[in-house]
Amino acid sequence: MYLHGCEIRLITADAAPSGGTLVLVGTYFPCGDWLVDGRFDRVVICHNLVDNAKDLLARMGQIEKNPARPRVRLTFPSQMFRDMCDLPGLVEYSPVDLAHFRRISPATDSAAGLAIGRHGRAFSLKFHPNDPAFFRGLLARGHRVRLLGGTVIERTFAHDKGVKPELIEVGTLGAKDFLAGLDVFIYRKHPQWVETGGAVILEAMAMELPIVIFPEHCGCAELIVHAENGFLVSSEAEAFEVIECLRADPGLRRRIGTAARQTLVDLQRRQESEIIDYYCG
Repeated sequence: MYLHGCEIRLITADAAPSGGTLVLVGTYFPCGDWLVDGRFDRVVICHNLVDNAKDLLARMGQIEKNPARPRVRLTFPSQMFRDMCDLPGLVEYSPVDLAHFRRISPATDSAAGLAIGRHGRAFSLKFHPNDPAFFRGLLARGHRVRLLGGTVIERTFAHDKGVKPELIEVGTLGAKDFLAGLDVFIYRKHPQWVETGGAVILEAMAMELPIVIFPEHCGCAELIVHAENGFLVSSEAEAFEVIECLRADPGLRRRIGTAARQTLVDLQRRQESEIIDYYCG
């Protein structure tokens, strides 16, 4: 199996690579004795979930027993999460395929109801407990609400009369095509969930969408400068106010969306060489 010309091999107990640089993207799965026995020069661990702190310590404990004494480095998906962990390492924002996530058709100039939504995996903690009421508020103002991965909250609208959000099952529509049908991207999560990064936010920025974010414990929110390349809101009232401003001013939507993509283009240009040096030493 190949990806972009590079061979992908299944690692087994009797066919595990050794030497060079080992990169662990997450610490979700046990690696057996491989981390102890492999003669690696260096190990880079991409630490990206709060719940994996114990797993991270376990992997580092295994590497500590390795006779080769490989150097260990960490990466984090945001400055926010690196600060939370209080560990040294590189901030590595999730890379986005800018050639793929690119707006083809121009943004609509309509001042009528906007298509507002978000995409992501169907996981209940990716939604705020009051999101159903918030989405109803958007619908009542004449907007459309589209949620790719929103089927996880479908039952909350079971008894609603009239217009409901469009809840799209994951896998039935690609992220790019979904985002191309939005006018505004909005992101809020459950208070108990820490969004250490937020790749879906970066994809929406690449698609030149104006972003409205509730930033608490959301890593990629640190890339947003309010009213310059997106909007940071702390309440539903603020979110409604921003969205109505975006409805009334198509030019504002275009300016913010253009600035959002440029932020991402500049970011990936800056971090490309830094990441290569960090991984390859």
